[in-house]
Amino acid sequence: MKKVLFLLQHTVLLTGAMILFLSCGKGSGNLDNMNNGGHVDPPPTNNGEVVTTAVSGVTSGHATIEGELTKELPLGANGEIGFAWDTKSHTNIADYPNKFYGQPSAPFSGKFKFIRAGLTGGTTYYVRAIASRTVTGDPLIYGKELSFTTKAPSMEYGEFVQGGILFYVDKTGKHGLVADLDALVYNFGGGPKWKGDGNAGVLFTTSKAIGTGNANTTTIVSTYGTNQTIGYAALYSYSLDKNGYSDWYLPSIDELSQIKKNLYENPLGLASGHFWSSTTTTAGYAWCLGTDAVTDTPDQFLISNYAAVCSVRSF
Repeated sequence: MKKVLFLLQHTVLLTGAMILFLSCGKGSGNLDNMNNGGHVDPPPTNNGEVVTTAVSGVTSGHATIEGELTKELPLGANGEIGFAWDTKSHTNIADYPNKFYGQPSAPFSGKFKFIRAGLTGGTTYYVRAIASRTVTGDPLIYGKELSFTTKAPSMEYGEFVQGGILFYVDKTGKHGLVADLDALVYNFGGGPKWKGDGNAGVLFTTSKAIGTGNANTTTIVSTYGTNQTIGYAALYSYSLDKNGYSDWYLPSIDELSQIKKNLYENPLGLASGHFWSSTTTTAGYAWCLGTDAVTDTPDQFLISNYAAVCSVRSF
């Protein structure tokens, strides 16, 4: 099995509209593997201060979870809101393996909602709105459990397919490209260099078109090597073994542009950042795309710079 090169620290980005897009954890390929980001569940309490009000907008790939805080959550206490979910029903909040928290930007009470994307079609999910007064989740309060079933798989953008989130479908309607969910959900606050320190070899030209990212990655790795002590973007993707798949690669710039067009330009609440492509430009530069940019125009980044990596795979 290929070894994952970088352990990137995940930092949650909560938008002003509190719209979130959640990822799967490493392992089985089931979306609902992600653990609780370091939170430790205390014995749960329920003072009726948070209510799970509704689940709406259910498609094959995403749904909106709605809740309400009946008492103000003070910013000074670093209070957090979010929800817990699983594909099984639980009576105790501590039994949910998957929880997400986000911190409001001001003292908060009232209604809130999160878009949970990257769902698997034709699957039943169980959710509860949750809140805590501190970042440690102590005490944890929660609302009643609601369930919903996603529509049958439909190959819609944002649906969890073949180990990642679907962002491109070819003319057959049966094949396409998926992206690593974790990379799109979390703001890494950095990432690897395009060319690692100590790598031998000169910069060479790689392709930009859709369908060329895999060959680009192979070319880059065959040139710069697989020394795991020298970190660089293409080797991270090449080394990724996740959700039952080990054929991930660094996307070409046109593939990366499709991620922005078909995922970021829809309101899925993805974390913004600059992501490396496997496409080089002039000597010493490679294309990088800012997902928070107003336009789809890529940027030329020095290969000695740091940027995030979003690995993709084809199916």
